[in-house]
Amino acid sequence: MSIQSRLVLSMTLVLLLSLLVGSALTYEHVLDKIRTEMQAALSVGVHTAGNAVDDREEAIDPAKRLRLVVDDFTGDRHLRATLRASDGRILAQSKLLRPEDPAPDWFYRLVAAAPPLQADLDLPAAFRSVGTVALESDAHNEVAEAWSDLRLLLTIMVVFFSMVLGLVFWTIRGALQPLRVVCSALLGIGEGDYKTRIRPMPYRELEPLRHGFNGMAARLEEMSAQNRVLHEQILSLQEEERAELARDLHDEVAPFLSRLVRTPP
Repeated sequence: MSIQSRLVLSMTLVLLLSLLVGSALTYEHVLDKIRTEMQAALSVGVHTAGNAVDDREEAIDPAKRLRLVVDDFTGDRHLRATLRASDGRILAQSKLLRPEDPAPDWFYRLVAAAPPLQADLDLPAAFRSVGTVALESDAHNEVAEAWSDLRLLLTIMVVFFSMVLGLVFWTIRGALQPLRVVCSALLGIGEGDYKTRIRPMPYRELEPLRHGFNGMAARLEEMSAQNRVLHEQILSLQEEERAELARDLHDEVAPFLSRLVRTPP
């Protein structure tokens, strides 16, 4: 595996680990937020409904008043009010505000697994003959809001991580480019091209490497030139020795051959 691939893989693992940790922390925050919102909504609802039936003057028509109290919760994001008769029949029930962008069922089950909160109103004696009013929390709207926030957060994280990976890849690629230049120059030296030189590096940390390589290449080129001169001198000396040896042989052997030719058999 190349250095570039290894570094990119390492950065990817770190970012994925950060994403997992962030998701776990976000999950805990969502659970706490939903629990707090439901408890606060139920407390406010009980207080508001209790104030609505606390006035004795409203007890002239208890059934109508209780229906109006229940109807006041229609359109609420977190609470559902139900008026039940003493035999358990539902006399009136408010309708929750439906979320515009509901969360998926799996996400709702994941973050809203706890049973809904419930509370029965402590009705004055004049209203108890009509029935009971119960408030029940419903987390669908809060979960939908959390789902929307989570999607936005994940989108931001994915875009951020993609930008980081792209920047890391581009930086590593640029940082390794001078090493590719050095490798190419070394191949040239290995093939006998001692005129190879490395141009100024974009990173000052690599300048000692460039100076060292260029100095080595210059010395190799000088030694190669000296070797060529020495080789030429050796060839010249060999030619001179051959010529001198040929002259010596000619001077020594020629008279002897001449006498052999003159002497009759």
